[in-house]
Amino acid sequence: MADNITLSYIIATRNKLPYLKTGLKKLIAAKKPDEEILVADGASTDGTKEYLEELKKEGKIDFYLSEPDYAESHALNKLFLLANGTLIKIINDDIKPC
Repeated sequence: MADNITLSYIIATRNKLPYLKTGLKKLIAAKKPDEEILVADGASTDGTKEYLEELKKEGKIDFYLSEPDYAESHALNKLFLLANGTLIKIINDDIKPC
């Protein structure tokens, strides 16, 4: 992750792959070079981890982790500590798929 990041988008998710795909597609398309995307997956069983691995390999997201957490706030707290942006924006993963 770069040192010149001005905005970090953080997303906590668990077993909402169709919704996550919709939201991330839009976010990735709008992402600027001085922004980063970080995702915490609460050990999903619906293919989320594999999807995030692919996005990371392709350079479309900057960081992800997939491990059990206690709730959404626990996952977000992990990402707050990892974010490099001057500003941090929480993105919900509940955008209805089209």
